[in-house]
Parts: sequence; structure tokens; C-alpha cells
Amino acid sequence: MSLILRWCEWYTRSLPPDVVQDRLDEIASDLHEHEADLRFACVDPLTWRRLIVSRAIRGVPADLAWREGRLRRMEAMRLGLAPTREVALTTRVVTGAVALGGIAVAIGAVACMRAIAIGAIPAGLASVTLVLAVALVLFTRPTTRVVGAAAASVALIVEGWLVVGSIGAVAAIPASALVIAAGVLVARLRR
Repeated sequence: MSLILRWCEWYTRSLPPDVVQDRLDEIASDLHEHEADLRFACVDPLTWRRLIVSRAIRGVPADLAWREGRLRRMEAMRLGLAPTREVALTTRVVTGAVALGGIAVAIGAVACMRAIAIGAIPAGLASVTLVLAVALVLFTRPTTRVVGAAAASVALIVEGWLVVGSIGAVAAIPASALVIAAGVLVARLRR
């Protein structure tokens, strides 16, 4: 048990003392409960020590992940990037834009399948669907989000024109503007 607590002290080094103490208390409590459960089950002392050490070894990746999460949180707080409503809004905007992009790709794919079933697939429709798929992938990465938004907006207008006609293209303009605005907003908030 002391070996496990020493391990806990080691991987919590350089963290604030209150965080270290909370983690030590949490681990000590878990160990006490685990030990009590094993004793209640009448497991011999050698076996329960082996089981506790085994549990500790299997928990090393989780401990290191916990440490990394705490260090990231501390660094974010130091830089003033602690989770805020803006981050939550950004997440919602990106999720919505990616969902809209996914719907646009699905519409293009359905239109392509219908055209294939008829026997004539317009090259423009296949191209637009491909551009939308690439734009969707670009939009998921912060560094290429604006490019993805621009490509998706152009492809949405063209897709509307090809699938529905000129009225569909006009109807796609607000969706395109939303995708562009989302990309620009997210790019600015990520800086």
C-alpha cells in the first residue's frame, strides 16, 4: 500500500498541494475499500496483496492520463483559456456546421444514387458531392476550417442548383452563409 501511495506522490509531483492531497485521499480510500472487500471475501493476505498490486499496475495509464488532464487544465487556466461559454458556443457551432455539412453530403449522395439508378449521373453532381465530403473533413480541423467552410458554401450553392434548380440554389445561400460564418467564428475563437 505504501508503494502505491509513493507512486501517487510521484505522478502528482509539481501539482498544487491541495490537488495532491485530494488524489492521495482518493487513492487511499479506494485501496482501503478494495482491501476491505477482499478481506470480507476471505481472500488470503498474499493473494489480496497481489490483486492490489495488479490493480495498481493496470491503473498506471489512467493515473498518467489523470495527471496529463490536470496539467492541461492548469496550463489553460494560466493562459486564461479556462473553459468558458465561448468554448461551449464554439463547440455547438462547429457541431451544427458539421451536421449541416453531413446532411449536405447525404443529399448529394442520394441525388447521385438516384442519378445512377436512372442511368445518367451528371459529372457536376458527383463533383459537388466529392467537394462537400472533402469540405466536411477540412471543417473538422481547426487549421483548415475556413477553407472547408468556403468550399462547402460554394458546393452547397452548386448542389442546390443541380438538385432542385435555381430556386434551390437561392435557398442554399442562407445555409452557405451560416457555414461561412461558423468557420470564421470558430477560427477567430481558436486564436
